[in-house]
Amino acid sequence: MSMRTAQLAALCLALLFVLCSTTLLLLGMSMHNLNPGTIHNDHTIISPGLPPSSNNATGRNLSPDRCAILFFGVPRCLKDIGYAFIKRHILDANPQCDVFVHTYNVTKVVGSRAGEEVGGSIDINDIYLLLSKQEVGNNETKLDTYLAMDTEELFQNTHNLEYYRKLIPTPSAWKEDSMDNMVRQWHSIQQAWKLMRDEEGKKGWKYSRVGLFRPDVLYTHPISIANPIEKAVVPKMMYTNTMWGGTNDRMFYGTREFASIWATERFSSLGSYLDHQKGNPEYAAKRGLHSEDFLHFLLTKKYAVPLMIKPICFKRIRSSGMIMHNDCRLVGTGDDTDKTRHVLDGVIGETQMHSKQKNVTHSVTSNLEKDIPNKDRDPRGDSKGNVQTEVAAEHHSGHNGLASAHRICVIVRTHPHQADLLPITLLSLTQQSYTTSAQHNSYNNDEGDVALSIFVVNTDPINYAEFAFMQNAANDANRRVGHAAVTVLGPSFHTTELPPVKNVFGYDVTDRVLDMLLLTENHPKYHEDPKCTHFMFTNGDNFYPQNLLESILPAMKIGKQLIAWDFITHHKRKSNVISVEIKRRFVDLGAVLVTREAILNTEEGVSIISETESDAQVMGRMMHKRFLPNGIQTSDIFARDYFFFKEIYDQVGKENVEIIHQVLFVHQ
Repeated sequence: MSMRTAQLAALCLALLFVLCSTTLLLLGMSMHNLNPGTIHNDHTIISPGLPPSSNNATGRNLSPDRCAILFFGVPRCLKDIGYAFIKRHILDANPQCDVFVHTYNVTKVVGSRAGEEVGGSIDINDIYLLLSKQEVGNNETKLDTYLAMDTEELFQNTHNLEYYRKLIPTPSAWKEDSMDNMVRQWHSIQQAWKLMRDEEGKKGWKYSRVGLFRPDVLYTHPISIANPIEKAVVPKMMYTNTMWGGTNDRMFYGTREFASIWATERFSSLGSYLDHQKGNPEYAAKRGLHSEDFLHFLLTKKYAVPLMIKPICFKRIRSSGMIMHNDCRLVGTGDDTDKTRHVLDGVIGETQMHSKQKNVTHSVTSNLEKDIPNKDRDPRGDSKGNVQTEVAAEHHSGHNGLASAHRICVIVRTHPHQADLLPITLLSLTQQSYTTSAQHNSYNNDEGDVALSIFVVNTDPINYAEFAFMQNAANDANRRVGHAAVTVLGPSFHTTELPPVKNVFGYDVTDRVLDMLLLTENHPKYHEDPKCTHFMFTNGDNFYPQNLLESILPAMKIGKQLIAWDFITHHKRKSNVISVEIKRRFVDLGAVLVTREAILNTEEGVSIISETESDAQVMGRMMHKRFLPNGIQTSDIFARDYFFFKEIYDQVGKENVEIIHQVLFVHQ
């Protein structure tokens, strides 16, 4: 072969090599583009379901007997409430695990969530309790190893909050502080993970199992992270999904590789999540960054994480000490509010409980009320309090450890057309002239006290699932009064089998709310719950003067069972100022207060209730006076308020009735 021929052959081989290499490179790029969202900052190509190689703890570096517990977030009431439960149910349940903690160096938390509207103090030194098992003491080297604490200034310099605020999800009740709190959560989780990873680097091995937990919740049962079968565990959703769905973002445990996705892939996956929404019919009526929906995308769409959803029950603790008992309503563990109270008394100690009384507000709920603070209503602040500002979606009966002499339960019936007027109604009820005790949810004078618990329900037979307008009005009223006086009975109060009925003016729903409130005081499992000593009924477009409670309390104290007062009506009369009498056209639904005894005193007597009966069974046969005694077949529907009060008037006798000739109600 000639020299020239050999050179040509070599050149051809070189060109062929380049061509093949280019083809393979293009093919690789094409394959790469078929998996959007799987390329990470280190440009490592991975398969869906696996974390980046830098976080993949497989092979000889994995220590099968090593586990880590990571706490993230602010320690609300940790020493006084939460720590006893964390020690018993998390630390003692995982004694072999190392503990790492990230928190923020703050002394107060103020937000739109129930229990934090007026702000609550944070003792940041409580956080060291979580590290006591590692006996770090004053050893600064060990503290640096297991604890990281960021300032608010550092956090805000790290993240552009204005960018995230532009992504507030719609529709939802999220506010700017809701989004800010979500970003704080993401940052804290990521920093806790960094602490653990740095320790792994020093030791030369990696933890095989990791659990990530909040320090500001009350854990109700042991949670062990050791079971190797449980690859990726998250809690069941703790609020009713509406338009946004998602995966509970409050806790995780499992293998290290899947924990790393949960903990470290949030900020880097935001772009993929927003791209996922574009042109996606599932997002035709919604947009933005919704925490639980994002997490669902991250774990099930971007990565195929083998999620295991478990009925894990824990309850958030607000900085005021309010315990969100409703958090376990949807979990399937039942109502353990009473159990929680007993454990609080036993573990924390009665003395400490009373010394911190302002910080322990118990809420009582019916199993029918399952609209917890909804992150769709408020995010993070969780829930979003407004998310997380969680406010009135919680069914709060006003129990707080204070044995109020008189507790008025006010049932406010409303519908979406009253959205602009409902805030006025709620403010007129919550801004009464007695000195308000925010921690006691009551109004006090020298002779005693009267507590007010307000329940708002949508009676619209068509749009009964709309609740955002009620939530917004309740949030505002609760924020202004400084405690959770108003509870919203959300869409789950109405079942598909029993929606509000047309042409009965909301009286069917009113009877069911009465069932619910009376159930909580007569059913054995609610035996410790506070009773409604009196009831009022009104509509979401009515108004009360500031001296209402002051004017009716004297009659309440001497035991009057029916108290009625003058009112202004919107109906066309010769005079719109009505001098009240218990007869048709001279009494109105919102101008009367009646005692629970008067409502329960029927010929049949009070039902005997068994602990084995469900709430629905009991409510189906509750024996008390009703606005619709014959259901929707009841006659003369328009005047049912008159007939209801007339029956009580005739039963208790004139001597037990107080007529107050003073205008204390405006009927719009």
